[in-house]
Amino acid sequence: MNRLKDNIKKILDRVEELENRLDKIDTGNQISAVRDEALIAKFEAATKAASAETHARLIERIVRLEMTIEADAGAHPKRIGPSE
Repeated sequence: MNRLKDNIKKILDRVEELENRLDKIDTGNQISAVRDEALIAKFEAATKAASAETHARLIERIVRLEMTIEADAGAHPKRIGPSE
């Protein structure tokens, strides 16, 4: 009977050890998931920053083009009607 109890205790100890190892593995997976989420968030932030910068540059170019067109239109006004 004592031998049976000892064997059962050994088996329970091994099961507990396996559970602990699984908990550690699961924690590792959770940490990996958090790292992945952080990496994705960092990438999204960088993308948004680049997009905002690109948007600002495009606005600047559009404004410069509009100014150039207006200046050119002022230098060469459109003639309405027959020319004299």
